[in-house]
Amino acid sequence: MLLKCTQKLLRILGEADSDPKGKSASESKLGDWYANSFSVNHRQYVLFLSEKTHLSLVLTRTEARKYPDTFPSHLLNHLVWLGVSLEGAASEINQYYCDIHLTKTDGAKNVQYLNSYIMYAKRIGLRVGVDDPIELSRRLAEFPTIKPIVFPDKDTLAAFREM
Repeated sequence: MLLKCTQKLLRILGEADSDPKGKSASESKLGDWYANSFSVNHRQYVLFLSEKTHLSLVLTRTEARKYPDTFPSHLLNHLVWLGVSLEGAASEINQYYCDIHLTKTDGAKNVQYLNSYIMYAKRIGLRVGVDDPIELSRRLAEFPTIKPIVFPDKDTLAAFREM
């Protein structure tokens, strides 16, 4: 699975030269992921966005630095919270998320979606006072995307129903 990060995030993760040559796009139901860092009220976060469904996941920057372990476990919990069966979510993660490779973002369209989610996450953090990454992830699951207007949680659940 490719984790496509902004240059800024690659520097933060200490992986600025990471370029997994020969790695192709993930065949997982959620596809590859985009990621960027942001802050709200002096707290540092990383937002991950599924390329296929636009499902988002927020981790603290400290958790994100340990992404090979923390990203799959947080994603499993988030998928189960959304209503994906534990067996379906665990199967997906065990099959596709054991080997995560960092690379630089490759397309402006998905980075634009990523930045839209970050702006919404900041709004939630500032206006509503939410600073817990799990709660931010849950609130963002309800955020409509423009592809056309769909909700990421519904796209994600639909992808898992096809199993």
